[in-house]
Amino acid sequence: MGSSSLLLAKLKNSLGDNVELIGTFPLHQLDLVVNLKPDIILTTVPIKEDISIPKILVSTVLEDSDLDEIKGKIKNIDYCKKGKIDFENLFVRDLFFTDIKFENKEKVLDFLTDNMMAKGYIDKSIKQSILAREKLSSTAIGNLVAIPHALEVVEVHSCVCVGILNKPIVWDKDNKVQLVMVLSISKNISDKFNDLFSTLYKVTKSPLSVVKLIKQKDFDNFYIKFLSEKEKN
Repeated sequence: MGSSSLLLAKLKNSLGDNVELIGTFPLHQLDLVVNLKPDIILTTVPIKEDISIPKILVSTVLEDSDLDEIKGKIKNIDYCKKGKIDFENLFVRDLFFTDIKFENKEKVLDFLTDNMMAKGYIDKSIKQSILAREKLSSTAIGNLVAIPHALEVVEVHSCVCVGILNKPIVWDKDNKVQLVMVLSISKNISDKFNDLFSTLYKVTKSPLSVVKLIKQKDFDNFYIKFLSEKEKN
């Protein structure tokens, strides 16, 4: 049995009948795969192309950590399609960055949105929309926090990309920012945008809460602290 067939068999065994596995494809057929519009692309080799479909790089032997990431992504998709806000999967481990040293917001936004593109959560048009929205009016909300977002929603996938700067930088004429949370909101939960934004605002309206979040240096501690502050509000 070839490695791709073995991987497919392992996935079927681990994920059961609740997930439709389309098949296996060589890298040169990536355009064909994209046209099939899957929710996720699993790959054993890096995909450098800019595509709007989330991709997960997995081991050919499918480690437990691979399965955990796949199941988490599937859960996120399920919640999006049901119109629910699932903070556990909106916050993405691979989209959590600390000690960012850029001196202006343009470079910060470029860095964060480029990483969102690389992970398949947004495409170039959404990146440009996020930058255009920021030029339209500042997304700083006070207390060293900014919540950039696009002018429109994305096709399917939602996430919050977190960037913590090593020191506050000037964001606009009235605000400095050290905690940046870039939102990518899918059509399926677009009606929940106000609820999501309101929750993020409530969590960060207290300067003490923001200080606690900024101090976190790893994803797990940040998320635990976020939930803790969320429950207080």
